[in-house]
Amino acid sequence: MEPPPPPHAGRRDPLSLIAIYYDTAAPVSDTRDFGGGFSWVGLSLDGRQRVYERFALGVSLAWQRFDYKSLETTTVGDVTVTGVQARQQQVFPMLATAHYSFRDDPGESLPFVGLGVGAYYVDRLLDVGPAARFTDTTWQFGFAPELGIAFPGWSGALMIACKFHYAFKTDDTPQQTYFNFNLGGAFDD
Repeated sequence: MEPPPPPHAGRRDPLSLIAIYYDTAAPVSDTRDFGGGFSWVGLSLDGRQRVYERFALGVSLAWQRFDYKSLETTTVGDVTVTGVQARQQQVFPMLATAHYSFRDDPGESLPFVGLGVGAYYVDRLLDVGPAARFTDTTWQFGFAPELGIAFPGWSGALMIACKFHYAFKTDDTPQQTYFNFNLGGAFDD
């Protein structure tokens, strides 16, 4: 009599994956003040590899854009300007990640928690009518806790996740804070 197949026979490791997400975002605090309201423009790429039982390490690369247009007066440094303002803020998180899955059966949904830590490249642009343009690019250190669920299939998974991004303030740039709402697909690595 032959022994039964291993529990993941025919399927790859459900905790080792590459995921591509469509990201939306709700800015908070200074990020909302500069970049306006809800963002529908963002993407991210996550890679994970199981290192021990239900624990995986990986990387996350993302891009989120916030746009805002208004008529107001703003002071930038020593300059005060009034006019129609077009603001754009792009945030590029580059994070090392750790994830813990509460299950690892490829036939069931897999709830997980995660934490990313690393660098945020922030590019801010302020146009005030045709007269003035201000730009600011900085590197900031930050982190992003995450909560999500994966619905595995034969060759991948449907992924739903929420992250809270917090990039610490620098001398020239305020803290960057926003919630990501992510929907994507994962593929076995």
